[in-house]
Amino acid sequence: MAGNVTKNGILVDTSVWISLFRNTAPHAEKLDRVLRQGRVVTTGIVKAELLQGVNSVKEGERVLSILEAVESMEIDEKLWLNAGWLAFEMRKKGRIVPLTDAALGALATARDLLLYTLDKHFDTMPGLKLYPWA
Repeated sequence: MAGNVTKNGILVDTSVWISLFRNTAPHAEKLDRVLRQGRVVTTGIVKAELLQGVNSVKEGERVLSILEAVESMEIDEKLWLNAGWLAFEMRKKGRIVPLTDAALGALATARDLLLYTLDKHFDTMPGLKLYPWA
């Protein structure tokens, strides 16, 4: 596991990791750059989402070997509750957000991390700072 990433940390969403593993430009290059800078953070949800999509044990082992070098921050009970409230607030505004994504938003907001994602529904989450990849 990497050192303690707090300042300028970037929580990377599953959509961006997939770009890296598929070597899809431009996000593969951008993620590789912030990985080398030691700024990337992950969490159990992202790891589980990535593993569910692998095509073989060998591919899963490759994914895990890369993720082991990244600091992992887990979502505790308080953050799960924040995620539930965040999903509720979003739904009231007409935006249905998967609970997993609400949890990522809650984690990034609570730990003052930038969220690097390709998913548009994060754009309207209150208090969330997105990594400016464009």
